[in-house]
Amino acid sequence: MSWFLPQLNYYVNSGKKHNMPLVYPNMQMSEVVEEHPSLIPVINRFGIRLGLGDKSVKTICEEYKLDTDFLLTVINTFLNEEYFPEKKLQTFHTSQIIDYATKSENNTFIICTEMGVFYELHQKNPEKKFYSVGHRQFCPNMKMVRLEGVKEALETMQPEVNLDEEMRQKAALPLEKMLKLAAQ
Repeated sequence: MSWFLPQLNYYVNSGKKHNMPLVYPNMQMSEVVEEHPSLIPVINRFGIRLGLGDKSVKTICEEYKLDTDFLLTVINTFLNEEYFPEKKLQTFHTSQIIDYATKSENNTFIICTEMGVFYELHQKNPEKKFYSVGHRQFCPNMKMVRLEGVKEALETMQPEVNLDEEMRQKAALPLEKMLKLAAQ
């Protein structure tokens, strides 16, 4: 029989070190759940059901087509009150936040993202309450794109942007993912 032994990590937040157990990709998900049964509804929101066997967190995420970093951030935030990976949270796609809130049994959320996300959250979850941490949450780069500019660029095919093939392929991935998500 194996036992869950949390790996200790020094987590730094606001210049202060915190010594806390964190869940990592190589840990067996069944042992994590056995040690922390309160995680069952959390992982269920991601569509993960019990009967995990000896599979690692990373393997489970691959099987369920989940972003391992996003799942681990949610789990570690849930388990450790002082854990708040601000920079990592900024890298997640808003669709992950919307999906999580939609699947959650909770009815009240504090949202720390671009204000434009609130509309979609309310549309998909009219029975839930969403609160903002502030009134000035917006992405200035997203607000720079104007319909007139898009129209002009399509009509004149200007400005021209030249990318090497490797960069073009990398840039195409998130666009293709957004189009796929939008089609759902």
